[in-house]
Amino acid sequence: MATYTFTVFKWSGTGYNAQYDTSYDAVIQDDDVSYEGGSDADEQISIDGGAFSATSSVPYAIDVSFTDTDGVEHVETFQFMYTGGSWYFAPGADSAFSEGARLGNYQSHTTGWDYATVTCFAAGTMISAPIGQVAVEDIRAGDNVCDIHGAVLSVAQVLSREIGPLDLARRPKLRPIRIGRGALGKGVPERDLIVSRQHRIMIQTPSAKPIVGSDSCLVAACRLVGLPGVTIEPATQGVRYYHIAVAGHAVLRANGAPAESFYPGAQALRGLPQSVVNELRDVFGADVLRAGQVPLAQPCPSGPDQKRIVARLARTLA
Repeated sequence: MATYTFTVFKWSGTGYNAQYDTSYDAVIQDDDVSYEGGSDADEQISIDGGAFSATSSVPYAIDVSFTDTDGVEHVETFQFMYTGGSWYFAPGADSAFSEGARLGNYQSHTTGWDYATVTCFAAGTMISAPIGQVAVEDIRAGDNVCDIHGAVLSVAQVLSREIGPLDLARRPKLRPIRIGRGALGKGVPERDLIVSRQHRIMIQTPSAKPIVGSDSCLVAACRLVGLPGVTIEPATQGVRYYHIAVAGHAVLRANGAPAESFYPGAQALRGLPQSVVNELRDVFGADVLRAGQVPLAQPCPSGPDQKRIVARLARTLA
């Protein structure tokens, strides 16, 4: 049974307008990739090392405004879970919500959420390496790969997970994105590239410069859907995903397209067993990993800005 680790906050019970000064470690044991609350008898949660107890109630994903500790306003999705008579919530991917932040107002909600937003390559992806193109499933820790500039990088860790067709059908956000040959420009990618929806691809367009100060930036694959040749894969068969972790964050070549290596963001770490997180601390540095300060290899604009950049890219490619 898989184990998932989260940093959570205990719901105040006084409404959304409250400051949260204390966080907790939540460990969930489950036999699937989705948190389902009272409808799943196999889910068990431990809070701060306490005994495991059953989950109950509804698996809410709630959009709420909040003010971070620097006074900056945000609206993000929080994953809510209920156990032992109390509600807890986990901040979303790479959230600025931390101890001392204050929730604001409810915006909207959905039900059901997954333990991890998977950010990785599908099996069969060819990664550029000093010896040539190597299938991602054949790469091992200690092997060498190349970044987009040809620099040789040592692979610190390779992680993989398989998601079956049933989970893909039940949770559409786990379904892969197919970036067709040449969809991002002539010969990019060289052949169809299949990645998870949140895997970030480096795109190059002068239209990005006014927004990020650079002609290139990282964009989540799901933002590219709608460009000619970029589609969501049907949930007719399973997929095996692979992470490639190097020291730091890098842009690799995957099927000839510039795509990121594993980035240890908050959401990615929450979906990994604690033993794996401990190993990643050796790769990235415990203090850096804890603070969430691993530098990005390229600028990564906000979601709305990514949408604007892709819209401009579409006009360039037309």
